[in-house]
Amino acid sequence: MSDCSNKDKEIWKSYITGGPPPHVEREMEERLLHDDYDLEQFLHELDDLDDLPVLTNPDDFADRIMLAVEAVELPHQKPRHRRWVDHPLFHYAIAACLMIFFFSSGLADNLLPHTGTITAPSEGPGMADQIMKAAVSWLDRLKP
Repeated sequence: MSDCSNKDKEIWKSYITGGPPPHVEREMEERLLHDDYDLEQFLHELDDLDDLPVLTNPDDFADRIMLAVEAVELPHQKPRHRRWVDHPLFHYAIAACLMIFFFSSGLADNLLPHTGTITAPSEGPGMADQIMKAAVSWLDRLKP
């Protein structure tokens, strides 16, 4: 912070104590928002300044701020409506229609070739493996 000129120090001290005119304050606020070096200078001068006023009644100050914040009206925003395509119910309806189509056309029955038979647990690969093999072969047949 030693490279900060005396003029800059005086400008930041004036800004902290509320001395500059409104147009200069706006310019300095823009500098604080967009320039990290200016923000460092401001914080350094704020730390060095010893004669800042002491807040005598913090609760009263907080109440006044809250009343001022409540008095500010926010611009009325229209509620954001989701498109009907983005609604989860639409996705569930599409999935249900596809399942009805698969079951009614018999495509789901082709996934498991031996759906009518009962197999003992010790015979060959498990049911999950059979389902996976059937699904993979069915998908391979669909590929062009």
